[in-house]
Amino acid sequence: MPQNNQESAGHEDIFPHQLTEIGKKYVDAAMNVQIGLLDELRQANAELIASAQSRLALASDLYAKLMAARSLPDAAAACQEWTQQRADLLAEDGRHALIHSQKLLEAGTRFFSNGSSNGTM
Repeated sequence: MPQNNQESAGHEDIFPHQLTEIGKKYVDAAMNVQIGLLDELRQANAELIASAQSRLALASDLYAKLMAARSLPDAAAACQEWTQQRADLLAEDGRHALIHSQKLLEAGTRFFSNGSSNGTM
């Protein structure tokens, strides 16, 4: 009987330490994922701000061209040019949104699939 008490006492000493280490690994992994997600969101935010500034500059340019237009064909040409440039900006915004969404989903999938952002746990 005393031998069983000694064995269980030994396991009690090791178990909290192991549990602490496992908990620390999961907390570290979660923090790393959160840092990665925040960095990705910061980058996406910066690109959205740049895109908004590009749209504003494009609208301002259209306004200036429409004000300077001396004929209906000049105004139509300015509108066509604006439409093409706006379509290009929308396509670029879509590409950026897809890339950022994919990176965010990959980070979440890695974390939830094995509890780690780098697969080491």
